[in-house]
Amino acid sequence: MTKVHDASHNDVTSTEVDLGTVVHDTATLTADTAGFSLAGTVVYTFYRGGDCTTGTADAPTQSVTVSAAGVVPDSSTKGPLATGSYAFKAV
Repeated sequence: MTKVHDASHNDVTSTEVDLGTVVHDTATLTADTAGFSLAGTVVYTFYRGGDCTTGTADAPTQSVTVSAAGVVPDSSTKGPLATGSYAFKAV
């Protein structure tokens, strides 16, 4: 699951924010099986001008290392944002 947060770490997922807002993406992993390692990599992509399908992806993407316990570091911040549509994708 991912959520977009502002600089104060308030959840602003699927909402409109004020001009100049700075945002970052946060991801959460959970295991269905006890004892299963969640270690790996999450790749964040930030899109401008639409959603994750119709927008233009910023390059480069950002890769973060996930701990065995499933702790996922937040993406780097984006902003201050101008008028427009934006989206984050975490894979």
